[in-house]
Amino acid sequence: MFVINAGDTVEAYAEHYSEVAQRRPKRCPPCGAVDCMTGHGSYPRKKPLLATPAPPRPLRVRRWKCTACKRTTSMLPDILHRYRQYVWAVIGAVLLRRLVLGQTWVQIQRELSALPADAPPAPSLDSMRRWCKALAGHAQDWLQRTLVVLASVQPGLSELNAHGRPVLTLAQQLLQAAAPFAQWLAQASARRAPDPTVADLRAVWRWGWNDGLGRLI
Repeated sequence: MFVINAGDTVEAYAEHYSEVAQRRPKRCPPCGAVDCMTGHGSYPRKKPLLATPAPPRPLRVRRWKCTACKRTTSMLPDILHRYRQYVWAVIGAVLLRRLVLGQTWVQIQRELSALPADAPPAPSLDSMRRWCKALAGHAQDWLQRTLVVLASVQPGLSELNAHGRPVLTLAQQLLQAAAPFAQWLAQASARRAPDPTVADLRAVWRWGWNDGLGRLI
């Protein structure tokens, strides 16, 4: 599987799926062969959960097959998570509220529960705890790799200097590095606010997964 950016919402992805389905991969992720990918249909990703009143519905995920190694691979939009039912818009909001803003579980649950009556259910406390625990478990490898990149492209970045900064967990350091890292990925030159966003987390996850880092949450 490889991850692509194909819109910031489920609706945008669904609307432009026909265009997404034409994005032929240059290289086979499993074997590395070049110019060998052929279309192999699609499969439904069942009912991703969002924090919106729109009813959940299956999404199509494009699949490709390598003529060299004969293996298939999927092209997952980065709005979805590889292993979780909730979309990144919800998962990322929980991580940022808990680890960056320092909100309590009760505060997060209350704010995510302030939804229309016909919206999908807000994540449970157990789910939110699992997401944060999973991030903590994978943060060291991801942080090490992102800091190596940032040190080479932005050596003067404040995120690389721990002197005088409050003590942060590895997961918190990774989230703080997400904003400048996503800016570098976007090749943006304009300065922006230092606080990470859900879009930044998606960008870091997309890069890391495609670079072989594997699971993040």
